[in-house]
Amino acid sequence: MTRGVLYITVLITGIALGQAERPEGVPALLEAANGKSVRVFLQEASDGNLTFVPVGASQASTIPAARAARLEFFPQEDVADVRRLFMEENDRDTLDGFLKPYAPFMEIPNALQELYLLQVAANWQERDVEAVKQAALRLVRCAGDEYVQQQGVRYAMLVAMAQGDADEVDALAGQLNSEAARAYLAAEEHRVNGEAKKAMEAVIEMIRVHANVVDWLGPCELLAAELYLDMAMTNSAIETASLVETMYADSAVAWSAKTFLDEWKQDIEVE
Repeated sequence: MTRGVLYITVLITGIALGQAERPEGVPALLEAANGKSVRVFLQEASDGNLTFVPVGASQASTIPAARAARLEFFPQEDVADVRRLFMEENDRDTLDGFLKPYAPFMEIPNALQELYLLQVAANWQERDVEAVKQAALRLVRCAGDEYVQQQGVRYAMLVAMAQGDADEVDALAGQLNSEAARAYLAAEEHRVNGEAKKAMEAVIEMIRVHANVVDWLGPCELLAAELYLDMAMTNSAIETASLVETMYADSAVAWSAKTFLDEWKQDIEVE
């Protein structure tokens, strides 16, 4: 065997061995709360813990998830394309397939949480209560990002309302950090209880008092559109949903408003 052939053989063997020894898992850069960073292969996140194999190591390590300040993923797909396909073409298959490996780690701040919230909004729109419940439990634990954590509380409360668990609703309400959030979710609870008039009164009051709290104003205005439709005030419902889609463009609530309008159009065509 010539020296060149021997070199190539050794190189190929080395690559094969390297691939065989590479741990399974989701590759990521883990930024710890102490400021240190390490490249890892994520294994799982459960019971408030994060398990991973550091690059170059042979054994897994487990730490409290709260010690992980942030995760940076390295997806092969273009995130902007995935988002565009979902927002413009309602491509759930692409969104769901893309997020599947990353979903278990959403309790730790990362750049894909915005996409994940779109998926949660879609699941709620379809009333996939179990999927929303699972996602909400992850997000509620996201102590490193208040907005994401509060959205987790929001969806956990919506699930508890849908399941008629008043005690859970009350317990979760104690985790809301703003009066605007509590006012919006009080309106949601009135609607679930079949009290459309009280719900609309609560919506109007929330919008009057908390007109500058954008994080909660959008969902509340979308709820107004849904309530108008419940009360057979179709023109007001469509006008309100259209405004939400325009005012909060490229957001989860805008997607929900667009879906609301699309479903109404389909119902009209069927009739």
